Amino acid sequence: MRFFLVLVTFLLIPNQVLGQPIDLSIDSDVNEKGQVALALTLKNNSSKALFHIHPMFHFHHSMSMMTTIRELRPGQSITLENDNTPRVLGVGNYPITAMVTIKTNLQQVI
Repeated sequence: MRFFLVLVTFLLIPNQVLGQPIDLSIDSDVNEKGQVALALTLKNNSSKALFHIHPMFHFHHSMSMMTTIRELRPGQSITLENDNTPRVLGVGNYPITAMVTIKTNLQQVI
């Protein structure tokens, strides 16, 4: 099994999100053929619902857009799986970046 260096980047910027955090975690698995499977878990730790959550992966020179999540209620979590990543050819560390855009209400994009 190869290990990955995980770099998580959050595109959760302004003041509205600082009081309404969303937790992201990435699990990665590589088989002996070099195929990579990624699982992104998102959890809403805020007291308000988050809307139109659109996660994206950037891995090994490719961008993969995940399914948009319509709503994530307070305390709710969801795990999205992605196995459409390029194969890796050598043992090593590969950076994985997860980016997320969200709305704290139906009109505002963060």
